[in-house]
Amino acid sequence: MPTDPATAALWLVLIPLVTAVITFLLPSAGRCLVTVALAIALLPLMQLIQYLWVVDGSVIHALGGWAAPLGIAVSVQGDKAFLLALIWLVCVGVGLYSLRYMGEGYKAFWPLWMCLWAGLNGLVIADDLFNLYVTLELIGLAAVALTALTGEAAALKAAVRYLILGLTGSLLYLLGVALTYAAYGAVDMPTVAKVMTATPTGNVAIALMTVGLCLKAAIFPAHVWLPPAHANAKAPVSALLSALVVKGAFLILVRLWCDVYRNAQTSGAQEWLGYLGAAALLWGASQAIIQQRLKMLIAYSTVAQLGYLFLLFPLIPTHANAWPGVLLMLAAHALAKTAFFLAAGNVIWAAGHDRLRDLDIVMPRLPVTAFAIALAGVSLIGLPPSGGFLGKWLLLGVAMESERWWAAILLVMGGLLASVYIFRVLMLVFSGKAPSDAVSFQAPPPIMEWAALGMALAAIALGLASELPLALIERGGRP
Repeated sequence: MPTDPATAALWLVLIPLVTAVITFLLPSAGRCLVTVALAIALLPLMQLIQYLWVVDGSVIHALGGWAAPLGIAVSVQGDKAFLLALIWLVCVGVGLYSLRYMGEGYKAFWPLWMCLWAGLNGLVIADDLFNLYVTLELIGLAAVALTALTGEAAALKAAVRYLILGLTGSLLYLLGVALTYAAYGAVDMPTVAKVMTATPTGNVAIALMTVGLCLKAAIFPAHVWLPPAHANAKAPVSALLSALVVKGAFLILVRLWCDVYRNAQTSGAQEWLGYLGAAALLWGASQAIIQQRLKMLIAYSTVAQLGYLFLLFPLIPTHANAWPGVLLMLAAHALAKTAFFLAAGNVIWAAGHDRLRDLDIVMPRLPVTAFAIALAGVSLIGLPPSGGFLGKWLLLGVAMESERWWAAILLVMGGLLASVYIFRVLMLVFSGKAPSDAVSFQAPPPIMEWAALGMALAAIALGLASELPLALIERGGRP
């Protein structure tokens, strides 16, 4: 393993990518190889974090020694290191859970998951628009294949819808990249940011890329693929989709609007992105309230939670402190949703279904899973001392200081609406009914229950130990 921190960033892409190839060739060794890959990847990750902590700068690497704009550059700052650590942590939780959940009939899960992980890490560190497209395609194709993994009719239908809308989003994004290159002769993001001006070409390029990325991020009203895909996939896949995949397109949008195309944007466009977030928050929460299946409820909750993140766009141009709050909310949501979907997988394992009306019969025999659901719910609502609370608190302060009262009101309303559907679940989970022997029950393996609880505890710990992640986010600059 190299000691150069710049090369360490590349290892975070190469390790899962090489593992994906090996697990494809040796599918029976998938569990072992993925476990080793997760352990090995911790070394370059910690090296990056340690370097940024000491130097307080950026890690920049030009592939092949060719500097941008001719060459391809990757970079890591504190906020990117935080995201890389979050991706690794979610993958650890999903990996531990999948060791028992994913049976012999799902050997394709391991290489596809490693491709997804490699794509996510590559998306975080990439510094040019075209390579972001490459990572988006790797993530999207792996996610579609994972969604269809069961081969059931509902899953296949959801995967096809996901594929069509995902490819449409990719095409729009690529057209925007092509326009940018035609106009400015570069796709390197720092280079484009220096020469970009408010021209018709630039405005059309950012519009195309924004629409394409909104399709991939499943922001309202482009969310139609998300609930069926998340609800009909296997539990570990649902966790990865909700916690990480939809966040990738959002992160690219942030870099485009807050860095690369900052000279071409208008305050009106930023406001409209915020309004999309507001609509997503209200629509997703209202739909979650009326769902009758646990996984569908969690899926629509993801639509609502994505709305919180889009409130960033009207806020960040006037208040840079919005970015740490959004990152904390993103991380808290990723950890809580991983816990929630893994817990839903435990319910399906135990009872064979995820019908809400029957939760009170199943949950008395799943105390660890019940505790995981409760802690994940605390973070999703935004109650102290969770990471979700701290992220909302920071954003609420920014909204009030910026006099964006509508955003402040929505942050409060979102928490109230989330409490409705979360407490609806919790009332069933902790109904106090005695376990019934008349209902068929298959206890999930302990590692599956503890993996879900571990992710929920991580969402709470993010709020209790927020000084460390906030300090890391500040290292080396931010949008």
